[in-house]
Amino acid sequence: MRKAAITLLAVMLGGTAAHATSLDGMTVAVELGTVLAAERPCHLSYNTDAVQRYIADHVRESDMSFGSLLQTMVEGKTFEMRSMTPATLTAFCTQTQRVAKVNGFIQ
Repeated sequence: MRKAAITLLAVMLGGTAAHATSLDGMTVAVELGTVLAAERPCHLSYNTDAVQRYIADHVRESDMSFGSLLQTMVEGKTFEMRSMTPATLTAFCTQTQRVAKVNGFIQ
């Protein structure tokens, strides 16, 4: 289901999964974009060196679409979080904090 949604997003952004970016790169952009968008609303402060290492480890060097897709995901998730209920935002931030910690973005 997730891969279908990501592929659809790639097509909507003007290309197929094979031409826009790798499916793995799209997955990283979607998931990392969600985590990055949560930094302010969840009162987190990420280690930018750790974010840089994560990208170096998970995104192909030749992936020219990653940056624009990541930015699209950050903006979309930021907009979406504005309408979350307090309980939903708490749940979202709790899991995001766990993900950020396990990936070294926070202590």
